[in-house]
Amino acid sequence: MVGTLNHNYVVDLIWQAHLLGKAHGFSTRRDILYPDFTDLVAAQTALNQWYLEWAESQTPESLSEKRSFHFVSGKQAEMTRGEMFLHIINHKTYHRGWVSQMFFDFDINPPETDLCVFLCEE
Repeated sequence: MVGTLNHNYVVDLIWQAHLLGKAHGFSTRRDILYPDFTDLVAAQTALNQWYLEWAESQTPESLSEKRSFHFVSGKQAEMTRGEMFLHIINHKTYHRGWVSQMFFDFDINPPETDLCVFLCEE
C-alpha cells in the first residue's frame, strides 16, 4: 500500500514539474521517497495544498496553454495544462481504487472514496 501511495506522490511531483515547465529529475515512477506512512501523509498533504492553490489561480486561458514535457521514458510530448490537470485527477482516482481493494484483501472496510459522499458530508 505504501508503494502505491508513494507512486501517486511521485507522479504528482512529476506532473507538478510539467505544469511549471521544469525538469522533474525522475527516471522511474516507482521511487519510494517516504517508506514511513506518517512522513508520506505529511508530504502528500503539502503537495495537495500546492495543487489546490495552483488550481485556484488558473484561468480558462492558462488551462488552454500547451506545455512541452518529457515522460519518464524520455519521450517528448505536449498537452495543455488543463489536460495535464485532468490526467492528474484521473490517475489518483485509478490508484485510490487499488488502495481500496488492498483493504478488502485484509478484510478491512476501506474509507469512503466516492466523490458524491465526500461532497455531501462537507
